[in-house]
Amino acid sequence: MRVIFVTTEVAPWSKVGGLADVMGALPPALAARGHQVMTVSPRYQAAEDVLPTDLSVPLDLPAPEERGPDEGDEEADEALDTTARLFLARQDGVDHVFVDHPLFLAGGDIYSCGPSLGVTTYMEAGQGAAAASLDLRYSVLCQAALAAPLLLWAAGVREAAAAAAVGAAMGAALDAAAAAAPAFAAGPRTVFVANDWPATLCLLRLRHVVHGGATDGHGGGTADAPAEALAAALRAALPAALGALCIHNLAYQGLLPGSAFDRLRLPELARASLEAREERGWGAGGAAPDGDGASGEGAAPSPEVPCRGPDPGGHGQAPASRGEGPQGDAEVTAAADRVVALAARPPAASGAPGPGQGRDEAPCGAGAGPEPRGPHLNLMRGGLLAADALLTVSPGYAREVALNAHWGCGLHDILAARGVAGILNGLDTRVWDPARDALLPPGCRYAAAGVRAGKAAAKAALQARLGLRADPRAPLFCFVGRLTQQKGVDVLLAALPAVMAAAPPPRPRDAAGGAGVAPGEAGATPGAGAAASPGIQVVVLGSGEAWMEAALEGLELSFPGQAAGLPLFSEELAHWLMAGSDFVLIPSRFEPCGLVAPCAMRYGTVPLVAATGGLQDMVDAKVGYTVPRLGSETSAVDVRQDVLHLIQAMRRAAATCGTPAHEALQAEGMARDVSWAVPAAEWEAWLASL
Repeated sequence: MRVIFVTTEVAPWSKVGGLADVMGALPPALAARGHQVMTVSPRYQAAEDVLPTDLSVPLDLPAPEERGPDEGDEEADEALDTTARLFLARQDGVDHVFVDHPLFLAGGDIYSCGPSLGVTTYMEAGQGAAAASLDLRYSVLCQAALAAPLLLWAAGVREAAAAAAVGAAMGAALDAAAAAAPAFAAGPRTVFVANDWPATLCLLRLRHVVHGGATDGHGGGTADAPAEALAAALRAALPAALGALCIHNLAYQGLLPGSAFDRLRLPELARASLEAREERGWGAGGAAPDGDGASGEGAAPSPEVPCRGPDPGGHGQAPASRGEGPQGDAEVTAAADRVVALAARPPAASGAPGPGQGRDEAPCGAGAGPEPRGPHLNLMRGGLLAADALLTVSPGYAREVALNAHWGCGLHDILAARGVAGILNGLDTRVWDPARDALLPPGCRYAAAGVRAGKAAAKAALQARLGLRADPRAPLFCFVGRLTQQKGVDVLLAALPAVMAAAPPPRPRDAAGGAGVAPGEAGATPGAGAAASPGIQVVVLGSGEAWMEAALEGLELSFPGQAAGLPLFSEELAHWLMAGSDFVLIPSRFEPCGLVAPCAMRYGTVPLVAATGGLQDMVDAKVGYTVPRLGSETSAVDVRQDVLHLIQAMRRAAATCGTPAHEALQAEGMARDVSWAVPAAEWEAWLASL
C-alpha cells in the first residue's frame, strides 16, 4: 500500500502533543512491513536534514476580497502566495514531506500564527484573533498533501522538475505528473490518513474535488491554469484512493462561522456535510444557553469540560452527579469545595496555551474569545462524513465517543451510525528506553534486571535536583501533563495535602494487599480505615491554568522537601520523573489514549489511573491501580467523592511501595510489549480492509 499521513506535527521536527510521537513512530513501523509511507506536515522552521525539492504545488486560495473581515488578520487585504514548496527528509524508510508557505512561517515556529501571537496549532479556527488564518493554513497543507504522492513518487516527475529551466519547474512537473497519472493509478492502493480536524480538508477535497470532479463551484479564488492542471492530474492518478480519519481527540473540531465556507474553496456540494446541526449550539456537543450553564447562572462554561452539553436535561448533558456518597473529613471536603470554586471563575485573558499543551489535552470548543452564534461549520463533522473509514487511538475511546452527546462531543450519532475502530497507540521504545535513555545521567540508566538499583539511583538524583528530602524509602508520586480539569488536576490538588500530611504509620507491609484493587470496589471504602503513609513525596510537572500553577507554588511552601511543583513543559524532566518516581498519577476525566501510562510502565513506574478511554485498555490490576471514572468538575459532590477515591488509592499504593507486591507490578509493566509492533500490524490489517 501507499499510505500518506496528513498531520500538523511529526517528531522530531515539530512537536506540541502526543500526535507528533505517533507520527514519528507509526509510519516507520508500517514502512518496515513493506509499505510505501509518507507524512505531510507544515514546515514551521528550517532543519538541517530537511532539504528542498524542485517541486511546488499550485494552490486554490481565496482572493483578498473573498477572505472576509478576519479580526486580527493584519494581512487580510494582501494576496496570499499561491504556491507551496515541498521539502523532504527521508528517515527510517519514510518520506517526510514538509509544506513550505508563508502562512506557516509567519510566527517563526509551530506555536505561533503571527508576530507576537503565541498559539498552538490546535486552537479552534475562527475563535479569537490569533487563530484567524488557521483554516487557510490547513487548506494549504491539505492541498499540498493530496499532490505530494503523485509529485514525489510518480516516475519521472522529480526528474522533469530538476531538468527544467529556471521558472519552468512547476510546469514541467505538472506535465510529467499528467503523463504518469495512469500508471500511478494502476499501482498499489493509496490511502490518505487525516489526523484530527486540521487534516479533514484533505478528505473533503478528495471526495468532492478529486473523486467528484467538481470545480470550486462559486468562481473567484486563485485557481489558474497550473492549479487546474494539477486537479486534472490528481483525478487521473487517484480515482480509487481512499481517505481515513484518525481521531486523536474529538474535542477539537475546527469550528468556523458559516461565512467562512468560501475561504475553503470547496464545491457547494460539500457545504451540507460541514454545517453543524443548530440544536447542538456553538461548540461540539452544544454550549449551554446563556444563563443556564452548569457553573451557575450567567457563568462562563468551564473551558475544560470534554464536551459541553446543553442545559440540564438536554441531549448533550454531562453525566449527572453520582449522589451524596461518602463525604470524608471536613478538611478534605473544604479542599474539594475550594477547587470547585476556583475552577468556576471565568478564565483570565492570558492568551493561548503554550508549548507542550497538546491536542490530547484540549477541551471541546475551547479557545480564545467568545463563542459565535448562528450558522457555523464543523470541519470534524465534514471529515467524519467524507472519510471512507474512521479510527481512534484506543478501543476504550472508540466506545466512549459513540455513547452519547457528552462523550461524543455532539457527533456521537455520526460515529455510532458509521462505526469507529479503535487501535491502541504504541510507544517509540527507542526514545523511551530506561537502559539507553540519553536524557538520563549514565548512572541512572537501567534494564529490567537492575530496576531496583537503577530506580534507587534515579530517585536519589531526582530528589537532589528538585530539593526533595533525600529518602530512598519515601514513596514518590509524579504527575506529567497539562494542568487542566480534563486531566483531573483539580482533584489531584485537593487530594495532595491530605495525602502528604503527617499521619499514623501505615499498616504492616504484608497486610497492605490491595495492589491493583480499584477504590470504590469491595474492601476499598473511601475515607475509612486508610492511614496516610508519612514521607510521601510528590512532583507535578506541567503548565496550564493559572490558578493550578499558583497552587503548585503553595504546595511547595506547605510541604518543603516533600513536594515540587514545576509549571513548565520539559521533555528532559519527564524522562527523569519516569525513571526516579515510584508511581505516576493519571486521574483524567477523559483520555483518548494516555501514552504517559506505557512510558511509566517501561521505566518500572507504577501507574495510578482513572477508568476512562485508553487508560482502561492499558492499565489493569497486574500493572497498576485504578480509580473510578471521575465525575463532573462543576459538582462539589462529585469532586469530593473523586478526591476521597484518589486519597484512598494513593495511600494504598504508598503502603505497598518497596514490597514484593509493588515489585510484581513493576516487573509485569516492564515486561508488557508497549511498542508499535502489534499496533502497526493492526493498522496494516485495518487499512487493508478498507
